Amino acid sequence: MTQYAILRAVSERPPFIEQIQQGWEARNSLLCVGLDPDLNRLPAQYRDGANRIEDGMLEFCRDIVDATADLVCAFKPQIAYFVNELGNAVIAPNVRGSSGYGKSYLKLDNGYNRENTVKGIGKLLEWIEADPELDENRVAVYGGSYGGYMVLSSMVNFNEKLACGIDVVGISNFITFLENTEEYRRDLRRVEYGDERDPKMREFLTSISPNLHVDKITKPILIAQGANDPRVPASESEQMVQAIRDNDGTVWYMLAKDEGHGFQKKENNDMLREAIALFLVEYLLKE
Repeated sequence: MTQYAILRAVSERPPFIEQIQQGWEARNSLLCVGLDPDLNRLPAQYRDGANRIEDGMLEFCRDIVDATADLVCAFKPQIAYFVNELGNAVIAPNVRGSSGYGKSYLKLDNGYNRENTVKGIGKLLEWIEADPELDENRVAVYGGSYGGYMVLSSMVNFNEKLACGIDVVGISNFITFLENTEEYRRDLRRVEYGDERDPKMREFLTSISPNLHVDKITKPILIAQGANDPRVPASESEQMVQAIRDNDGTVWYMLAKDEGHGFQKKENNDMLREAIALFLVEYLLKE
């Protein structure tokens, strides 16, 4: 399901690595972050460049194809760039609701349990604070689709612990999302997120919608959206951007008029990656 990555800061910057493939190592680990009373380990990946860590970022990225897919160990060029060229460490935990760990784990974030996943990120931030190699003062969050919601929710709940956030085609309000996502998938989303037509559930979903809590966000956010997205409509990003600006917050907004759920065209994807790099340099890496 949700893929999270943390890039965290350290005191010394590693030497520049000319080729992404050189010096890049990945190691799988289960991080003890107290996710649940009965689940004391969180499935995760932790990556750094030859054990050298510089700046930090927390990435939330639910799989675009399968909303419950877990993050598996594989070569990912963008993460390799974060590690080797920007000098970050990356931690990618598969939080509550991820597949691959049994049905009980898969259902841990359904309905009224939605925010428990966000609490798991809070525990992960505590784990980072306890690691002497990592700089807890420079952490960014990054994710797409449902992971985009996790970015926005983390910015609301852990604003003081984060430097900035990157949300790609994320959900900003569960009510408007469920009402405006394409009809063919609406009932399936209601099974997982909750039925917004039920008054009690509607009240709950409203209470956890990030666009209604922008007063708690003081750190910069980059938001990217496809104008033709049938899954998470562009209105989700538009209303979040407007709410942040109305609150005098800092937000970079990229709208691709020829994209849907994510940036698939190479030209657009290259531009998004460049924007993300510039954003991180400005708000995460700059001394």
